[in-house]
Amino acid sequence: MGGALRGVMDHPKYPDRNRTPLQDSHAQQYLAAIVESSDDAIVSKTLDGTVMSWNAAAERLFGYSAEHAIGRDISIVIPSDRLDEEKRIIARLTAGERIEHLETERVRADGTRVLVSLTISPIKDAAGKTIAYSTTGSSRQTPISRSR
Repeated sequence: MGGALRGVMDHPKYPDRNRTPLQDSHAQQYLAAIVESSDDAIVSKTLDGTVMSWNAAAERLFGYSAEHAIGRDISIVIPSDRLDEEKRIIARLTAGERIEHLETERVRADGTRVLVSLTISPIKDAAGKTIAYSTTGSSRQTPISRSR
């Protein structure tokens, strides 16, 4: 069980610690609130790059609403000259690697580039197979310039 889930379930409100936290709707709601209120952009994607979730900080950082981003390819925020970077990231993730503090550029909805620091982690199924990935990120400076 993950540390955050373990912490939620160790709270005195949860006397039955034998149940699976993901089966507990209170734990799910609590963790969803943490993700949504984070100051870091948190995005999950399928291995083919389709955005599955997009929090409020991602909306602020990239300028796209969750409604616009979810279901689209993550390339909407990747500058065209960095598309190969995403392919290399996915290859590393499928090998089970986690990528921490990747300093790179992304592009906002208005076309400006922004320097970001990303941590990218594989999302694994019960058998340990990487099935998706999540990215947390934050801006490292003000927007750089308009993308071409």
